Amino acid sequence: AQLAEARTQTPPQQTLFEEIDEAEREAAIDAVMRELLDDPDAGFRSVAQLYQDFLVRCRIRRVPGEPPALPALRRKLAVARAGVATEIAESEAWQQALALSESLTDDIQGVFLMIARAAVAGEPCPSDATLARAYGTHSTGRARRLLGYFEERNLLVLRVDFRGNRIAALPDLGCETAPGDPNGPDVLEEERPAAE
Repeated sequence: AQLAEARTQTPPQQTLFEEIDEAEREAAIDAVMRELLDDPDAGFRSVAQLYQDFLVRCRIRRVPGEPPALPALRRKLAVARAGVATEIAESEAWQQALALSESLTDDIQGVFLMIARAAVAGEPCPSDATLARAYGTHSTGRARRLLGYFEERNLLVLRVDFRGNRIAALPDLGCETAPGDPNGPDVLEEERPAAE
């Protein structure tokens, strides 16, 4: 009877890896994302290159567990590039913007979310140069075509004020951006710290 009982009792399983605190892991992944996006050339690198860099940085920082898959990283990049403050991220309008962005391809979600963030926050409409960088190009013409595409999809409506500034209204969110100079500088470039 003792031998039969000993066979049915399994010893406690010890894992090779330490237990992962999910909140700690997410914080580490977010830190790697910020570090990755702080690179001034990150906006002009392909998602595949950014993913490889992300994986290496996760290994260097010893982030536990499986790293996010490429589609999950694309989504995180789109949201991170929008630069959303905590109070906006928790708003219902922002959650609606995230839901709307899911109907778009991965490469343009970040641009749409950048415009949506400006609208929800009441900030000026991003310039063509800023939108181009968010799209990963230097071409302001591509940025303007992308705005036209968003209009065709009924995601936003563009109008120009009497001073020639652009305003993007997002009817589904019930908000619009403040007037912004479409020919203005690349705000993402200006926010970058100066090299010493």
